[in-house]
Amino acid sequence: MKKLDPRSVLIGFLIAVIGFMSLGATDSTFDSITVGKIILKNESLFIKTPQGGTIIKLSENEGNGELILGNSKGKATIGLTHTFEGDGVININNSFGQTAIDLTHSPGGGVIDIYNGSGDKSISLTNSKLGGGLFMLNNRHNKNTVWITSTKEADGIIQLSDRYGDGQWVARGKRE
Repeated sequence: MKKLDPRSVLIGFLIAVIGFMSLGATDSTFDSITVGKIILKNESLFIKTPQGGTIIKLSENEGNGELILGNSKGKATIGLTHTFEGDGVININNSFGQTAIDLTHSPGGGVIDIYNGSGDKSISLTNSKLGGGLFMLNNRHNKNTVWITSTKEADGIIQLSDRYGDGQWVARGKRE
């Protein structure tokens, strides 16, 4: 009887393992994945549909995190990100990827901007420099036509403007 060489046995075993691994490598679908931490090698992580459209994008933008959700057409519909100053931003887009609503922060507080189908800001709700609320309406030419806020004395004030954005009428809530 011949004696088995240990190196030959090891080489035969490794060839068998490689053969079995290559058979199992044809199916790359997992039922679940459990991880403790994900470290991005590149700047972004994409989750795509079978057709190739991006439905989730996780990325880093100048040290800030960014999450973009897309629809089945691959258009970004919801975004969670930051301003350059580090304040939070939520963007909601229509099905074509055009901005519909922005929620963000200004030096005075929160800001809600609503856009029309042309991508122009039509309604803005924010804080005035005087510390009160500020409501602004724009016309289809992106000119401010209605402005409602508070005065320095904390009284209400309304200004109506013409189609060019020039103030034409002002009413104050202060009693005379």
